[in-house]
Amino acid sequence: SDGFTEVRILHEARPGRFVETTLELRPGRYVATGARIGYQDVRVTFVVTPDGTEAPIAVRCTTRL
Repeated sequence: SDGFTEVRILHEARPGRFVETTLELRPGRYVATGARIGYQDVRVTFVVTPDGTEAPIAVRCTTRL
């Protein structure tokens, strides 16, 4: 994230605001949401395989309202 966006993994975790973090998730499909006052909320869908994810997941609210 960017340190300003409040991040949440639906039905799993609320890591909050951070620049970089690591979460341990079971294999499956997940939706991360991001919220920031004055910005459009975002949703990022990603898949965790038994080997992990292909790349880091970025959740950032960048579009001003």
